[in-house]
Amino acid sequence: MKIIHVCCAPDYLSSLIKRPDLLGNIFYFYNPNVFPQEEYERRLESFEKACKKSGAAFILATYDPTEFNPGLHCLGEEEGGARCSYCIELRLKKTAELCLEVGADSFTSTLLASPRKSLSIIDRAGKMVEDATGVVYEGGNLRCDRSSLSPFLNGIYVQDYCGCKSSLEGVRLHRVEREKRDLERFRRDYGSLIALWQYRGRAIRREQIPIVEEERLKDFLSLLKPSAILVSEQSFFDGKSWLKTGSYNCRILREYYCDEDDSKES
Repeated sequence: MKIIHVCCAPDYLSSLIKRPDLLGNIFYFYNPNVFPQEEYERRLESFEKACKKSGAAFILATYDPTEFNPGLHCLGEEEGGARCSYCIELRLKKTAELCLEVGADSFTSTLLASPRKSLSIIDRAGKMVEDATGVVYEGGNLRCDRSSLSPFLNGIYVQDYCGCKSSLEGVRLHRVEREKRDLERFRRDYGSLIALWQYRGRAIRREQIPIVEEERLKDFLSLLKPSAILVSEQSFFDGKSWLKTGSYNCRILREYYCDEDDSKES
């Protein structure tokens, strides 16, 4: 039997898709460095939901942010640096200690399914923990194709940052920089439509956009990034629910399914 450390529900699901044989083991949810606590609780709730649906046995650690104490040797807030290595090692060490408590002979982690983490850093930390505890570490690549994972994410919270305060601040900074960059290009390419920038992150009606050609419309939406585009007829966009615009996919809503105030949602 092995103990599988879990970081979040999406990576748990990815691991099961890649390695269905893992299901017969025990999953251990341990994430003391997730910030803030509300984020931890959202991830925990989705993990429990996914486990119960798949019939997996699991153990939940107590959330205690004070357990993450990197000390002076890990000063710095950079994502992917010494703090990350320390955080990974801490979680794998706790997993190995649990193995010793319950008599499991090996351990691994769904961190190996994360597209945000370096597999080599995880494997290096796992081997260090194996040497220190005598519990066998099992590495590998648990990442599955996104198209295989998507059908299982209905009702599952999918986070947009690694988990720690540093990564959250990094995402916020990136979002601000991206918005500034998009606005500059929007002004340059669609200056006459600048009044529509107010619909960034909000629903906008198709009739409000005086662009006919579909590829040009996709470019416009990829910059504006509204929450949805409202259309009045089923025939618009061939009945599709999403309009792919490169890296941004815009939701398509039929107005007869919407309330009067949908176009004002934020």
